[in-house]
Amino acid sequence: MSLTPKPIGPIPEDTLLVGQQVLSEDNLYRIIGEQYAEVVKDEDFADFYSHTGQPGYSPARLSLITVLQAMEHLSDRVAIHMVRTRIDWKYALHLPLNDPGFDPSVLCEFRGRLVEGEAERKFFDALLEKFKEKGLLKGRGMQRTDSLQLLGAVRVLNRLELVMETLRLVLESMVKADVEWVRGNVPAEWFETYGEWNESERLVKESGPQGKAATGRFLKQTGKDGFRLMDQLKAESELRELEAVKTLEKVWGQQYRRMETTEVVEVELSTKESRRADGVDQEIIVTPHDVDVRYSEKRGEGSTGYKLHLTETAEEDAPALITDLETVGGQEYDGGALEGIHERLEERGLLPEDHLGDKGYVNGNTIAESHDRGVNLVGPVQEASVHQSSEQTKPEPENRSVVKQEQEVSESSVDLREGEGPKAAECKPTESCLGLEKFQFDFEQRTAICPKEIESARWVTTIRRDRGPGGIGREAYLLYWDKEKCLSCELALPSLINQQRGRIVQLSPHHEITEQRRAEQQTKEFRKKYRRRSGVEASLSAMVRGHGGRRTRYRGKAKTRAHYLRIGSAMNLKRAIAWENGCRPKRVRVVRMKKALGLERAMRLGWR
Repeated sequence: MSLTPKPIGPIPEDTLLVGQQVLSEDNLYRIIGEQYAEVVKDEDFADFYSHTGQPGYSPARLSLITVLQAMEHLSDRVAIHMVRTRIDWKYALHLPLNDPGFDPSVLCEFRGRLVEGEAERKFFDALLEKFKEKGLLKGRGMQRTDSLQLLGAVRVLNRLELVMETLRLVLESMVKADVEWVRGNVPAEWFETYGEWNESERLVKESGPQGKAATGRFLKQTGKDGFRLMDQLKAESELRELEAVKTLEKVWGQQYRRMETTEVVEVELSTKESRRADGVDQEIIVTPHDVDVRYSEKRGEGSTGYKLHLTETAEEDAPALITDLETVGGQEYDGGALEGIHERLEERGLLPEDHLGDKGYVNGNTIAESHDRGVNLVGPVQEASVHQSSEQTKPEPENRSVVKQEQEVSESSVDLREGEGPKAAECKPTESCLGLEKFQFDFEQRTAICPKEIESARWVTTIRRDRGPGGIGREAYLLYWDKEKCLSCELALPSLINQQRGRIVQLSPHHEITEQRRAEQQTKEFRKKYRRRSGVEASLSAMVRGHGGRRTRYRGKAKTRAHYLRIGSAMNLKRAIAWENGCRPKRVRVVRMKKALGLERAMRLGWR
C-alpha cells in the first residue's frame, strides 16, 4: 500500500454549514475539528508506507479516528459507522457529508503498521507539542505517577493446559508453513491429542490422588512429545524460526527438565527450586497466546496481564494532562519504570521539577537517580520495620538489616529484612530486633558499629538486583561481624547461635538519603506537597470506568501500549478543551453535610 501525502485541508463547505448550525461553540468535536484536526500530517507516516501499490487512506486522519474511537470506547465497525453517519465526527475529521467511509479492516491494518514501525506514540507526542504551543503544558513543574494492573485478553491456564496448548499452536503454525514436512514427520496420533483445544477437566476425569497422578502422566507425555519435536526441528532452520517454535522452547525450558538416558528421553517437571538453579525462574510464560503477559499478586489477589504507568501534570493553575504512558510486565516493580519515564519526559522537554510517587516508586536508589536528572522525587519511603522475613518482596529493601550466610550472597540474591535462615519467624519487638537505625555507619572509613559498640570485621561491595525480570544490578554493601563476638553478645538472635555465625547486614549506598527522607516525610510541609499525588488515582479511575476497564482488548505489550496511548490522547483532548471552555475541576472534595453545617471554609483551609 502506497502513500501520497496530502493535507487534510479545511472543513468542507457542506459540513461547515450544517456543523455550525447543530453544534454549539463549546462542543468537543467542533473544537477538535477547528483546532486539533491537523495535529499530525501524512508526511509523519511516510516511512511506514511503500512507494508503490494501491493508494492508502490518509494516516493523519486515521490517527484521529482511532483517538475518537477510544474516546467513546467503540469497536472498529461502530467507529466506521460513526464516520459515515455522525455530523460531529465528520466536522472533527474534515469530511464532506456524503463521505462513504471505508472498510473497518483499514483501522486494524493501520494500528498494526504503527506497532510494527514503533510509531504508536506519534499522535500522543504531537498532541503534547500542540498543548505546549497553546500554553497549556510546560516543563519543570509538578507531575505525579501511579500504576494500574491490567488484565490481559487471555484465558488463565493451568500447567497442563499451558503445555498442551503450546504444542497445539506449534503444530498449527507448522502446518501453515510446511504441510509436507508435518505429514512426513509428525505422528498421526498427535493430531488426535493436540489437534484441538484441551481443557484439563475433560482430560482428567478423576479427582484426588488419582486425578493428580493422571495429570502427571499427561504432563510428562506432553513433555516427551515436545522434546521429540524439538529434536526433529534441529535440522529445519526455517521451521525453527517460527515464533510458535521459539515459544515452545521457552515454555519447555521453564516447565520441564530433560533427563538423558541411554535408551529414551525422560522428563521431570520443574519446580521453583529447579528453575532457580537452571536460571529460568524469571519471565515465566503463562499462556502461549500472549507471551508478554505475566502473573502477579497485589494485596493477596492474583492477576494475569500487564502494568500501566500513568504520569500527568499536577499544577493548580493548569489542566491535569497525561504526559507519559508505559506498559510493562505485570510483575515488575514500580521503581524500575522511573528511569524510562524520565528519559521520555526529558526528550519531550517536560521533565518535572517535583515528581510525586507512592512507596512503590520511592527508595534511596530512585531518589538519587532522579536527583542526578534534576528531578526532586517526592514520596514516602517504607518505614523501617522490626519484623524479620527472608521472603521479603517489597520494592524498597535496601535499608533493612539482613542476616545471610556468606556463601548465599550472589548477584541474584533476594532482598531480605533481618532474617535468620530461609524461614525466619517474626521477631517480637524487643531489643533483639535490631533495625539499621541502631547501627552507626562510616561510609568513608567503610566501617560500622553495632548497638554494643562492636566494630564490623569486614565491609564487602556486592551487587543487588531490583525485583522482577531484567532487574537492574545496583551496588550494595555487606557488613560482617566477628562470629565469636556475636555469639557471646546478649543481643544475639537464637538462629545466630544455632548456626554458629556472626551477624551480616546488607546496606545501600543511599542509606543516608533514605534516612533523611524518613525524617522529612513526617513534616507538615512534606505531607502538604504529597497530597497532590492523590489526584492521579482519579485519572486511573476515569481510564477504567470511561474507556473500557482494566481488561485490554489486544494481545502483546506493544499493542496494549498503543491502545492506552490512544486513550490517553482522548483524555487529554477532553481535559484541555474543557479547561479552555472555562471548566475548572474542584481540587477539594466538598462533603455535603459539612457544607450544610457551614464547615466548608474550615475544610478548605485545612486542605491548603
